[in-house]
Amino acid sequence: MSTWSRWGYFPAFCPDDGIELPPAGKCSPTMRPLEIAVIRCYEQKNGMENLYYLSVYTGLQRYCKAKNIVISNYFYDEWKEILPEGFDGIIALGKFDREQAEFLSRRHDKIVFVDSSPDEDRFDAVIIDYERAVGKVLDYLLNAGHRAIGLIAQRPAVEFSVMGIHECVYRTYMERMNLLNESYIYLCDYEIKNSYSLMKQAIQDHGGNLPTAFFIADDEMAAGALRALAEEKIPVPDRVNVVGFYGYYIAKYTTPALTTMNVFPDLMGQEALNLLVERINGRKVAKKITIATKLVKRESSF
Repeated sequence: MSTWSRWGYFPAFCPDDGIELPPAGKCSPTMRPLEIAVIRCYEQKNGMENLYYLSVYTGLQRYCKAKNIVISNYFYDEWKEILPEGFDGIIALGKFDREQAEFLSRRHDKIVFVDSSPDEDRFDAVIIDYERAVGKVLDYLLNAGHRAIGLIAQRPAVEFSVMGIHECVYRTYMERMNLLNESYIYLCDYEIKNSYSLMKQAIQDHGGNLPTAFFIADDEMAAGALRALAEEKIPVPDRVNVVGFYGYYIAKYTTPALTTMNVFPDLMGQEALNLLVERINGRKVAKKITIATKLVKRESSF
């Protein structure tokens, strides 16, 4: 297999004479750019993109541009209506269940799922281990001496939703440690103003017994919670530690700067493209890649 075919171009016909074809960026008349469809399946709030998936898509888009790969972008419901054809492969971004995966596979046999793995024996997938990532956040807070740890997370919009995972892992972990307190759990729709309101509610509910730490399952939501704490003159991290999730760029610019679990969304997009090109080049066995996560410590925690 020629190295150029892995990155960005593949021949409109299959050469059988052993000739090494040009590298990406030096297209000949017998070559055409690789064309892929990115199909997204996740909820938008008030027309606003989910920053996590937007970060994955942006990384993928940047990588495709560098490799001269053409992207067409659809939401799942839109794609189902028009059923466009002519793509060399599909990257499915978001939370896809088995039924949706089956529908996609009837239209194309080269698919990579990002942030879901509806059938790891059949389909390629790039995921993060949410259980391990959330567990590392809670380990960090427990090791810092916290026992009263609150949660602010998004209420799941659908049954098959990433935002339900944070709450589920939190509950399981805290119950195992005999530290679960239902009154410390606050769920909201995905908006900064809602996390701001929930932190205000937590302050009102608990007063001087406010948890000494909060795990907030999205950095954008953490920004709203930090504002509420600042308005109530509750010092962070001296009185309350705050840890976010996903590693958005805004985490550097909150006041104080936010400790967060970085999930490397750019890398998720890049690895999805790598897998798809492998599939296009003939790989038959499914692969599942789990991207590591890293706690980035900043001024919002000890």
